Amino acid sequence: MATYYSDHFGTLDATDTVGLSSPEAGYKVDPGAGHGRKRYKRMQANVPDQMAADDKIILGQFRTSDRIIDVTHTADDLSVGAATMDLGFFYSGANHDGAELDRDVFEDGLSVAAAVTRTSVFEGASLGDLDYGKYVWELCGLSEAPRPQAVDLVFYLATGPADLGGTYLVEVEYTAGD
Repeated sequence: MATYYSDHFGTLDATDTVGLSSPEAGYKVDPGAGHGRKRYKRMQANVPDQMAADDKIILGQFRTSDRIIDVTHTADDLSVGAATMDLGFFYSGANHDGAELDRDVFEDGLSVAAAVTRTSVFEGASLGDLDYGKYVWELCGLSEAPRPQAVDLVFYLATGPADLGGTYLVEVEYTAGD
């Protein structure tokens, strides 16, 4: 009879097809996965009446070492046009002016012409069931953990211009990577 171990007992890699066969001595799982406190962030924005393509609304700030559990959004009817939006991360930079990290990790090309009742967008773009609880840097497709950095969750108007105006709400459940 064999016994295998999860990633709470050591570091898994691509060759660990069923799990670790023995625990790694002295290994400690990171705080966000081992005994992290679940946190909740509520971010609401009053969307301006006029937005152009590539305009963005910075909703909130996270760290690349945070583990995202779920993301939901709610909106009233934001547009009378055919505008679309993305929901994802940009680096915070010195003054919330950093480069794009993954602007559509949660939503990609969602129409803003209809109201949205509270809906999970975690799997809205390219994520799946096994991505829940991963680090921000993993969700954004980075191959290795960067030094923990601040990132902004951003509503990005992908196509426009749009005669918007309304309210947009995002709720994120996560464990902090600090």
